[in-house]
Formats: sequence, structure tokens, C-alpha cells
Amino acid sequence: MTPAQAHRELYTIAEAAAELRVSKRTVYRMVAAGEFPRLVNVARKGAKKTRTRIRHEDLVRHIDRNTRSIA
Repeated sequence: MTPAQAHRELYTIAEAAAELRVSKRTVYRMVAAGEFPRLVNVARKGAKKTRTRIRHEDLVRHIDRNTRSIA
């Protein structure tokens, strides 16, 4: 992660896909499979539609679980 993103609490699906180097569709599949258990739905005041966000801790946990050490 870049230093600017290191302090982010929530990531959009597109941002999570970029961090994981996969497509947005793959991230949606991961969400459907329960790989990101605590999604956050964000809505603007008065908006009917929510926007899904992935918590930073869950993204890091996913990376740690799915990364093998080469040492």
C-alpha cells in the first residue's frame, strides 16, 4: 500500500481491487464468498442508494491470509 492509502479506514471496491491486483468483479465474488465479513454500507444524507466499502483491517487480513512468505 502507498503511504497515502496506509491511513485509509475504508476502501471502495475499485480501490480494494487495485490493492489486490484483481478485477472489481473478482472482489465482488470475494464479498459474495464471505472473504470480507464486515462490509460497510455508506449512504449520503437523503440518498436511497448505499455504497459498499471494505474495511482496511479486513483487506490487510485477507492479504496476510493469502500471501505466502518466500523466506
